[in-house]
Amino acid sequence: MDGPEEFLSALSSECPALYFYNLGDHHWGYEIWSEEDVFSYAHVPYEMEAELMLKIFRERYPDKRLSFLMTQEGEAVQKQIEDELAEGDNYAAAVRKHFETVYPEDFKLFGFDDKTIEALRGLLTAESFLQGGADVDIFKSLTGLEQFSWMRYERMERYEEQVEYI
Repeated sequence: MDGPEEFLSALSSECPALYFYNLGDHHWGYEIWSEEDVFSYAHVPYEMEAELMLKIFRERYPDKRLSFLMTQEGEAVQKQIEDELAEGDNYAAAVRKHFETVYPEDFKLFGFDDKTIEALRGLLTAESFLQGGADVDIFKSLTGLEQFSWMRYERMERYEEQVEYI
């Protein structure tokens, strides 16, 4: 079996696919696949400031490894980025940019009604995140994933008869 991207790409050539993940203490999110590609996705980290700092670091210093941040010079770079994010509206602007990949209307591919799409649209925004409202339990309730149980992709082949595709 190939990796999860190859599996989702192949599956989405036949029907839309929703890849949902929820790593309880760190982040949650989803990808909507259709026609062998990702249509939209959301990633909701509980450590947004740290993820944004790392994203900015990687953009500015593509030739540096993360271990660079453990050096004295790297600590200074990290502090500078963190200070920039804390200035004015910079953090909120970075969060808004982070949520630009979210297109709740793509849930229509799975037959969700307009009321649910609007509820997802209200939930999956930067403003909702900034106000503490981008809650995974609400997302799971809206999408019918309350009984979601996770399985590592690498183990799916071993338990294939127990995996239900809906």
